[in-house]
Order: sequence, then structure tokens, then C-alpha cells
Amino acid sequence: MPTQERYTFSAEYQRKLLALMLRDNVLDLYPGLIRPDYFTSAAMRDCAAAMIDYHAAYNLLPTFDAVSALLADKGAKADPAVALLSELSGLAVPEAPHIIDTVVSFTRHVAYAQALKASLDDLKEGKYQDIHQRMRDAEQVGRNVRDSGIDYWNDLSRLTWSRAGDTVGTGIAKLDECLNGGVASGELGVVLAGTGKFKTGTLVNFAVGALKQGVDVVFMSHEVKERVLAHRFDKCLFMADGVDYSKLADTVRERIEEYKRRILGRLYIKRWSPDTATIDDMRAYLYHLQATERCSFRRRRTLLIVDYGMKMKPLRRYGEKRHEMIDNYRQLIALGEEFDCPVWSAAQANRASADKEDRKSTR
Repeated sequence: MPTQERYTFSAEYQRKLLALMLRDNVLDLYPGLIRPDYFTSAAMRDCAAAMIDYHAAYNLLPTFDAVSALLADKGAKADPAVALLSELSGLAVPEAPHIIDTVVSFTRHVAYAQALKASLDDLKEGKYQDIHQRMRDAEQVGRNVRDSGIDYWNDLSRLTWSRAGDTVGTGIAKLDECLNGGVASGELGVVLAGTGKFKTGTLVNFAVGALKQGVDVVFMSHEVKERVLAHRFDKCLFMADGVDYSKLADTVRERIEEYKRRILGRLYIKRWSPDTATIDDMRAYLYHLQATERCSFRRRRTLLIVDYGMKMKPLRRYGEKRHEMIDNYRQLIALGEEFDCPVWSAAQANRASADKEDRKSTR
């Protein structure tokens, strides 16, 4: 098999893929993945569109006669596609398994190429956010397309799985009981409260609870400076409220050395300016921690805390702020799944909720 086809997805590769779409179950294996505009010639695009339309309309594999009829409806302009279809029906494809196995690579390759080409004008005009979104869309092409999930009757390894071993508790017994052990990897917990209602303090307490379980914690804040947060952790771990921190610095230093020996969890605190850091900035920071061996997300349990998600800079702007907030929290869930970590964040309760709480407190 020529190596050129393997890496460049040449016109000949595309012809053979179309031939397999006509005679094999390629469209069933990759539903919604192959698009007509992924092919280089107009005739190929017409053939691909006819096959895909037929499969979508009838949920059946396209046949030569059916595709011919669809092309005939387009009249003389489809003559090149009709001629190509005749060639495809008799085209030998000895490397069919390779073609089928590389469909995802082909579609991702073309999606990235199209995104790069479409971004050239945006680059000249400084529309970096549009470029970013276009590349992210290309990145999603083919993700998990052949993931069949769990075969319930045959995949019995699930019987030995326990959610308890996948969770990080808050350190608050009653709350952990309500959460069935805590928040698990790939899950997002959100502390919802009004202004000044101890949201950051609650997240600090959750972090301390995780540290005492031997869990590494990465605390990323959009509100509080790193040193201020570090002092809050000092108070939560070692000191009572109201104690003058400056007078007990030596004592705290001794306690920190003691806790480093007793507590296995490591803590990293990072501040981002509000509405300047996107989820990608956080992702890059986490990869930096991983590359410098400060965190090993796959080998050690790690808790991510983002204080708070609604102050992240959205990856794209919407007409309404609430849509940007929803997208931010979706991105946090995806980040937890990517690094196999649970995520805690906080959100500002709306004015109606705050008023309701104030009425309760005055009764």
C-alpha cells in the first residue's frame, strides 16, 4: 500500500473511500462524520452528498441505482458525478480495512485544513477569538465517534467499580453523605450563594478537607490574590480567626513543616484576573504543573477548584451573559474529564434568591 495515501489523504484515497461508502457500511460506522465538502473535486462532493442524503433519509446503505437516481435529478451538471459513480462501482479497494480505520484521521485532517484556511483573513483582521473557536470546532471532529459505551451484559468489569473510590469528599460528613461520598472525577460541584455569603471560604474548607485525605488540590481564583488565599489556608489549617498572623509566622512555619510530613496532599494556588483567563489558559497551567511533575493527574487523585467559573473569560461571546456562564461551566466539566479530576466552583445567586434569603432571616 502506498505510504503517500496514508498521510496525505490524496484524491485516490478519497475515491476509494467513496467506493466503500457505496458498497460497505462506512456510513453506519461513522454516522454524521463524513461531509461532502471534505472531498476535493466537485464530482466527489456530488457523489458523497447523494450517498449521505440517501442514508439519512432512509437509514439504509446507499446503492448504485439509488445514488444514480439522485444524481440524475440534478440534470446535466451532475454528469461528471454520474461518470465517477460508474467508476466507483467497479473500483478495487484491496486496502479497505486501512481506509475504513483511517476515516476519523481523514475527517480531522480536512477539518483542520479548512479551519486554517478560513482563519487567514481573520488573522489579518485580528479576530483571534473567531480563529480560536474555529480550531476548537475542528478539534471536536471525530471525538468518540466509535465509542460504543458499556456493553451491559458482557462488560462485567463494572461490577468491581465503586463510586466511593472515585470521589473526593468535602471533609464535611453530612454534606459528603448527601453527595454519596463527594464529587467524582469528571463531575462539577457548584457552591451557590449571594454576595458575601462565604463562597470562597467554603471552597477553601473543601480544599482543606481534600488535603487531609491525601488529595492534591489546584485552587484557581478569579477574585482573591494568591497570598491572601494562602493566609486563609493558614488560618483554616493552623490558626483560629482573629489571631494576628504576623506574630505567629514562626509557629505557622513550624506547623507547615509538620503538616508536610503528615498530610500527603499538595496545594497549588493560582490567581487569574477576572474576565481575562479562558479555560484554555487554565488547561495550559495544569499541563505546566503536570510537565514539571508538580501534579500527576493520572497517578494521584487531584481536586480542581475554580473560584469562580462565572468570572472566566468565555471562549466565545453570546448575546446574553447567562449563555456565556453556561458555556463556562460546560468547559469546566470537560476540563475535569480531560484531567480525570472532580471540580468545584462557585456561582453568584441572583437577586431574587438573595431577597428570599433576606426575608427568611428577618422572620
